[in-house]
Amino acid sequence: ELYIRVTAKNSDLDATSIIKQSIMAYANGEIEGESGFEVGGEVSPFELSGAINQTEPRITVTKVELSDDAGATWTTSVVTAAANEIFTTSESVISVVIV
Repeated sequence: ELYIRVTAKNSDLDATSIIKQSIMAYANGEIEGESGFEVGGEVSPFELSGAINQTEPRITVTKVELSDDAGATWTTSVVTAAANEIFTTSESVISVVIV
């Protein structure tokens, strides 16, 4: 399971819900032009940020961090699934920090 932590600037929107829903839509391939999480595929913080902004351009994302070890370590780099594995995520492991 891929843990995701998104930092965004404060806004009048319900940014937490929008961000979580946008990431889930991206992961499931529900955003036009995106295939979602794939077997042996990469997950890019930049792509996740883009998915959020495609869904709601008024949200300013300042950082996206990924963890494939249940939040023990975080990275802002691309992570790659093993050749025969696929990353999964859920709203319960997506955290949103509003600054």
